[in-house]
Amino acid sequence: MRALGLTAIEIAPFDFFRRWDASDEDVRALKAEILDAGLTCPALQGILYQAPDVHLFASAQTRAALRAHLARVARIAGLLGTKACVLGVRPAARAAVRHNVGGNANGGVNRVGPRR
Repeated sequence: MRALGLTAIEIAPFDFFRRWDASDEDVRALKAEILDAGLTCPALQGILYQAPDVHLFASAQTRAALRAHLARVARIAGLLGTKACVLGVRPAARAAVRHNVGGNANGGVNRVGPRR
């Protein structure tokens, strides 16, 4: 990876572990794999993806679930040495972003400003 000029990789935890309750051992093994490749993990992506029943404004119960989920995310981020976490965007919102500010094929924004 370093030979290709890559220095870092962002991880989507659910996509990697297929669950949100990954063990410390599993996360440390991932960190070792990243470091062995000569990379760092500066950010976690999609930290609310497949998180069940989490919502900030729906009810006290969903806020508690969100708080517990974010604690799991923070544990994973801490073990990986990650400094940033990205919530992610729902597909409909991603399409709106691409339409309004210009996006590339994989959903990343490549232009900001009014559409011309």
